[in-house]
Amino acid sequence: MENPLNEIFALRLKTAMDAKGITINRLAEKCDIPVKKVKSWLDKKSCPRVTNIRKVVKALECSSDYLFGLKDL
Repeated sequence: MENPLNEIFALRLKTAMDAKGITINRLAEKCDIPVKKVKSWLDKKSCPRVTNIRKVVKALECSSDYLFGLKDL
């Protein structure tokens, strides 16, 4: 059974990436995070640690509340 938080995060992350036109490789590069890690988030296998969340929201110019389903864009 998948974790509902991972599902929400993966969907919102993909939506935010698409809105900014940012690929998995580009996000990983901008955040200095391994591509494999970003793929694991998008595959609903895990959610990022706080330090990586900060990097992702900065790169995507969105809020962590949005990524975790607490707010809309």
